[in-house]
Amino acid sequence: MKYCSGKRPEFYCAVAALILAGCASTPDEAPAPGASNLQAFAQANCLYWYFEKAGYDSSDIRGISGGLVETGSAGPDTYAAISELVRSWSPDIQTKQALDVDLVKCFHLGENEALQALIADAGG
Repeated sequence: MKYCSGKRPEFYCAVAALILAGCASTPDEAPAPGASNLQAFAQANCLYWYFEKAGYDSSDIRGISGGLVETGSAGPDTYAAISELVRSWSPDIQTKQALDVDLVKCFHLGENEALQALIADAGG
């Protein structure tokens, strides 16, 4: 697996697999225009906060988040509000392997009702 090399290859491969699996799911109804950009920003931002907390290099994820802001149509206040909701959300998630909740929550952002309401309002 030459693509999964580096200091912590199993971590990066696991994160890549989770992101790809999340992208493969399809919603029941089409999201409002702009909502998919905001949802993608929320996920990238969540991973950014996890990487910062864990002490990993976050420059690539910061670049992804910045690119989503640049290509999105929402105002800076919306992105700031999403970032704050993502960072402060502490869901009660139980994992089989006692994984870090700050990582697992990135794949449960759909359960954050305040975040989803903000994205729906701003994206539609």
